[in-house]
Amino acid sequence: MVLSSPLHSRPESTSIPREPAARRSREEVAGISMPWRCWLTGCMAVVMLAAGDARAEDFGQDRRQTHYSTTETMARVVASAQARGLSVVARIPMPGQHVEWLVLGPSPDETAVIQHAGDATIDLPLTLQISQTEDGGAEVRFHDASMPGAHSLSDDLRERMDALPGLLDDALAVH
Repeated sequence: MVLSSPLHSRPESTSIPREPAARRSREEVAGISMPWRCWLTGCMAVVMLAAGDARAEDFGQDRRQTHYSTTETMARVVASAQARGLSVVARIPMPGQHVEWLVLGPSPDETAVIQHAGDATIDLPLTLQISQTEDGGAEVRFHDASMPGAHSLSDDLRERMDALPGLLDDALAVH
């Protein structure tokens, strides 16, 4: 799998939570209290684990479609994200799926992680999935701020998640 990231030479010790302590929380799901753990990571193994576990059809809770090609869409989204203070942590092509992940973060070497304690699955809330549509355009899927566990993120990271729809609307607007 090809990975484009400025993190190739980072030491493994970056997998330690970057906040003073990982945020832990509980969320009520169907009347059952579910614990969540959230942290910032620069560990590409965590990012790749999340990418490897995700299926294109299950990714994200919200989406935008555009007539732009996937290449043009990626360039526009990257420019819009950087204009809003987000950094590109990684671009991960998913071979055979005509999909590419764009992992964003508050800095070039870290992104947010949400982990559900019940089944140890992880999500990257600041990640977008860009795929080609049948008509040659693109679809961008992303997590919205109501995704499970998002309430456990720091205020700054929740605000960045809240800004994703506007970021995409600006990036994909026809000028």
